[in-house]
Parts: sequence; structure tokens; C-alpha cells
Amino acid sequence: MRAASQSTPTGHTIFCDDIRREITGKASLIGMYWSVMFLNAPAFPVIIPKLALRVTYFERPGESDEPVELRVYFPGDEETPVYKMDMNFERASIQLPSAPIPGAEFLLLSALRDVEFCPAVIAQEGLIKVRAYRGDLEIRLGSLNVRLNPLSSQQVPPI
Repeated sequence: MRAASQSTPTGHTIFCDDIRREITGKASLIGMYWSVMFLNAPAFPVIIPKLALRVTYFERPGESDEPVELRVYFPGDEETPVYKMDMNFERASIQLPSAPIPGAEFLLLSALRDVEFCPAVIAQEGLIKVRAYRGDLEIRLGSLNVRLNPLSSQQVPPI
């Protein structure tokens, strides 16, 4: 069996309630969301005290000389990002699936960004989208589906 080669540019986003930075350089991601964030509110708009995103981006050295811009879009306003920033790269030696031989490593450019919204105002249900743009190329780095919790509108009987 042959392993698929890693295509670049690529990346991903972890959505969570908080990112805590330790003095040792480590980070703890608190309250991670997987595919859906259910909000406990009767209706939109909803104000979340804090929303944190850990965004990782990779590309091969020499793949492009164009700058890369990170953008985050909230539901209801896909034309205007709520966050924009240029990505700065560091070299990272990473084992890719396309090189299953131990010691066969590829050099990648990587960028890591922690983005925090304090507070985050969600105007309507939909997707929080994280994208990187390199020239006219859009690189999808993740999305989180935001919905009202269907149980939050029901009256909970007292205990």
C-alpha cells in the first residue's frame, strides 16, 4: 500500500473557550468544540464571554512568495471578516505520511496563531469560518457550526 502525499497549503483550527499559556511554553486548550457549538440562549444575537481559536497553517518552502492573510468570519457576515492578520512563518521539520520511512522528513513553513474574542457576538446561527488567503487562493482552515440549544427554550422544572 502507498501512502497519499501531503498537499499544501493546509492547516486546521481548534475552537475552544480559552487558551491558557503556561510559563513552560505549553498551552492548555479549555472547553474544546468539535463540530457544533450549542448556545444556551432563547434567541440571537448571543454574547459569548470568550471564544478562542488555535489556528495552524503549513506550506512547503518556495511554494509561493505571496503573503498569507488569516481571516475569521462570523455567521451572517461572510463578506466582512471579524479578524484579519498576516501570518508569519517559522521552519518546522515534520514527518509527513508521504514519507513513511523513519528519518525521511520534509521541511515545512508553519504558522501558529491564537485568536481570542472577548466577548464574541454571534448575530445568527451558521458557521464561524477560518480561512487563509494567499493571493487569490482560499485555504479552508476550519469551521464551527453555531446553533441555539433546542433544550434552552424549554422550561426546566425545579429540583
